[in-house]
Amino acid sequence: MLLALPVFAGNGTEATPYSVAEAIAQNNSGAEAWVEGYIVGWYDYANNSSLVTTLTGEVAATNIALADNASETVGANTLAIQLPVGDLRTALNLKDNAGNLGKKVAIKGKLIKYFGICGLKECNGYKLDGSSVGGGGGEEPVTPPATDNEANPYTCAQTIALGNPGNEAWIKGYIIGWYDYANNSALALGAEGSGMVATNIALADNASETVKDNTVAIQLPNGDVRAALNLIDHPENVGKFVALKGKLVKYFGITGLKEVSAYKLDYTNAITEITRNEESVAYDLQGRRVAQPANGIFIINGRKVLVK
Repeated sequence: MLLALPVFAGNGTEATPYSVAEAIAQNNSGAEAWVEGYIVGWYDYANNSSLVTTLTGEVAATNIALADNASETVGANTLAIQLPVGDLRTALNLKDNAGNLGKKVAIKGKLIKYFGICGLKECNGYKLDGSSVGGGGGEEPVTPPATDNEANPYTCAQTIALGNPGNEAWIKGYIIGWYDYANNSALALGAEGSGMVATNIALADNASETVKDNTVAIQLPNGDVRAALNLIDHPENVGKFVALKGKLVKYFGITGLKEVSAYKLDYTNAITEITRNEESVAYDLQGRRVAQPANGIFIINGRKVLVK
């Protein structure tokens, strides 16, 4: 009996890129290659990283789905493309470029698993719809400065750009909330909700951040770190600035920090006076967001503030 073997027309070069099927056949080898296919959608972190082929709802700007068929709807037949911060994300993401849906694109990156399926990460070149707008000489993704000490931690944006490499690092940001297991691991702002847990917190560069994709998910291990930072016992931590040391590993389907071994809760106990009309994001001492703080002490942009 004769077996039909797949014919691999592409070799992963810019001149002859892999098809999506060929890239999937490489089984996340880690090699750098060019892959060509149609942009058919994106993957929804909040819905078990499922393939979405429409542009309704909160479309993520950090990824796109590639397929050999422009009408593909099966996630397993797609290649998950991680869009790094920079020109490549600006040009290709569907949140800002709805017209890209259905277009053919060739992308250069490393064949690495993403969203639990075959993926392409560390992308550094692209050709959109046959036009050589990125190419092999396209803009390199923004690479955060190397750091492994608490004196110079990564910001959340820099951490996200790294793509969960697994190494140990310090990162910094504002505690803005937590992730709700019972609601598809959705971002929950503040320290409210019947399902609130003590095992995680959400970190962001902006104290008023509301988009999950712009946050880093922090897993709080048993012990001093959890005891000091969890929002069930310390709702007043919402809005505070913190630096943490751990391993850069995916958590809740997004950029994460696990095995946290050290932290620095960097806030002041000094009380600053401000006027009521100062525009800022405020939380009360129970971690509840307050639209118009008045006559009391609040956490505003990481500071303990007396509002008169």
